[in-house]
Amino acid sequence: QAQVTNRLSTATRKQLAAGSGQHGDRIQLRRLMLPFSDAESTLQPESSEILYGTHRHLSGQWVKYGKLSAVVFVFMAAGALYATHSGPKQFPVVDALGLEQLNSDDPCAAYAFLDLVKVVYNNLGNKGPDKGPEGLVYEANALTPNGATSRPLYITVNCTNLDEYTPYSAEEVGLAGKFGSFNLKEGTKAHLIFKIYDKDTWAPVRINSQQFSFFDLDTHIGEVVEYVKLKGITSYTVSTNTEINITQDTDGFYTFTATQEGTGADNPTNPTLLTTQQKNRAVTVDFQNFDGFEAEFGASAGPLSPRWFKWVGRPSLLCAQNPNGILDPQNPGGGSDVNTVTVEEERNCWFIVPIFNWCFPKFW
Repeated sequence: QAQVTNRLSTATRKQLAAGSGQHGDRIQLRRLMLPFSDAESTLQPESSEILYGTHRHLSGQWVKYGKLSAVVFVFMAAGALYATHSGPKQFPVVDALGLEQLNSDDPCAAYAFLDLVKVVYNNLGNKGPDKGPEGLVYEANALTPNGATSRPLYITVNCTNLDEYTPYSAEEVGLAGKFGSFNLKEGTKAHLIFKIYDKDTWAPVRINSQQFSFFDLDTHIGEVVEYVKLKGITSYTVSTNTEINITQDTDGFYTFTATQEGTGADNPTNPTLLTTQQKNRAVTVDFQNFDGFEAEFGASAGPLSPRWFKWVGRPSLLCAQNPNGILDPQNPGGGSDVNTVTVEEERNCWFIVPIFNWCFPKFW
């Protein structure tokens, strides 16, 4: 018997319709619903919500455009005019990961980069802080190697276990410095669906190959154990001395589970600068024909210990440098101390013909 709780959201859309400056932007949020069961994963459009004449600031506050905004605009324009014609030129600090990490010093520049620019909407699991449809929306750029081309995207994230999902701080979901970030209370989990869309048209986007890295998988005094489960990966990369336990589940997921205790002092702060220990607690995965993925982030029960999960859309274990200067001179970008495992089992093959990479399929 179908239950209401089986209708779970898998994409919350935020669409900016063309709007004139003085009238403000028109922001449209669309929601798709998923009848979720063991045998079904078909997207069905449901409803939409339209928020007129509003603009969401990154702080999570909403400001309605009106007379006050017009006055503020006049003062801002006057200030900008004054700054332009007086004193030395001041260049703004741009807090966009792509501009910072895709420079000549970026060891990962030779790889594709799904750059998270900012969070534009956050109501993951209906836990707020924003009000409206369930979901989290990132503005992002899909950058090809060396930043040759860039395609603006929206990345949507939707939670399918609404009753179980318990963040420690909903306000801190989304971004944490240079990383995408989720957080949970101990003994809870978040089952999430990621999808990517063209920023202008909201058409689904497919990328030939996209890699992600997940960091800082550790435990709290050996009791609260973090894990990440991923479905649909075609390979995974871990360090040669990885501290992560890797298992393949019967439902098609690969589970990456922490085994060693950690503290906040050993957390990474830059996905392109990783110590040996930080690499031992990270995993990079690859998706082919990528248009999104399914994941579960969780932590076992134990003493009070909120858990944070960090991730980026680039293959950090293949290219990150060691901040202590411990590098392989033959491979200064890193990657010499890792192992990559191709996931052939995902193809449900009886056996693989070498050289031709041909799959003899199973029929049951």
